[in-house]
Amino acid sequence: MTSILALQDLFAAGRFGDVVRAWDQQDRQIQSDPDTAYLVAAAHFRLGDHQRAREICELIEGPFHDNASFLSLYASILRRQGLMERAQTIFTRALDLQPNDQFIQNNYANLLIDQKHFDEAKAILDKIVNDNPNYDDAKNNLKRLEEIKASIRVKESQVNSQSNSRDKSFIDPLDEAFEVDEVIKCGAKVGSETASLSELVGLPSNSELEQADLEMLELAVKQVETKQYRGAIELCLKVRSRRGPKSSIYKIISDALIGLENFHRAEVMALTAVWLGEETVANFINLSSLASMRKDQMMARVWLEKAKSIDPKNEAVKQCEDMIFPEGKTRGEDHPVNNN
Repeated sequence: MTSILALQDLFAAGRFGDVVRAWDQQDRQIQSDPDTAYLVAAAHFRLGDHQRAREICELIEGPFHDNASFLSLYASILRRQGLMERAQTIFTRALDLQPNDQFIQNNYANLLIDQKHFDEAKAILDKIVNDNPNYDDAKNNLKRLEEIKASIRVKESQVNSQSNSRDKSFIDPLDEAFEVDEVIKCGAKVGSETASLSELVGLPSNSELEQADLEMLELAVKQVETKQYRGAIELCLKVRSRRGPKSSIYKIISDALIGLENFHRAEVMALTAVWLGEETVANFINLSSLASMRKDQMMARVWLEKAKSIDPKNEAVKQCEDMIFPEGKTRGEDHPVNNN
């Protein structure tokens, strides 16, 4: 049986996939070993499996209710899933326990940026950088804050410059991804009632909106798996309209667009997901494959190496590499720009 010290060594070495595999092989009960489960949840988070990380945190929240580091991890996971109100509650508990912890402050500022509370986020990040000029992540978050503010100003300028016509020079690629009337209808459970897709995405705001949004994204993933790609996109766009741009939303849309063989837009969505924080094995594999399809073999290799850095022994990464760069064979010309 792998000890928690051995798992800690694997985690410290960045071998997050090995941490998860060792845990799975031992088939331990989460509640009976919360300390190890906490480490496994962190490994899932680093691998980009936010859903599984959240499930584990929910099961061990009791033993760690007064552990600020755990609460910061849990809140960060909730933020990545777009559950902003719950994330804020957990971050507040963490900061009550350790108000001067710069790591928690920095993570909380990220949440505030997502919520567009720019002044509050900037005040926190400015203080971190003033106290610790070498805190690069805080500097990066300040840069992200300013980029988002600039993007908002551009969009507002575009809106103000339009009369009733749409400016075709500034088109949201998601708006052009599919035709609404082509959306595939499906059944979905809402409480005890069965609702069509159109009914589901028209759910009004209520006190359980965050959980409803999460369930809609989970349904969108299932729709991609069952090849109901346009329905998945419709669900994602509805959640996006309420929650704003989230990395998981763009990743699911990218998956759906790959299913629709709309590869150019799929790559745009996958890149957007990376910019928003979806630095996961699955997303990097997709980007590698999409780059290779454009004959951008150099970039395909870059994305593969990023996937390997997260989980060097991941079988899907190896399969992708064997497909794109078969041993002893060339993959064709490297020519990412088609001038024809």
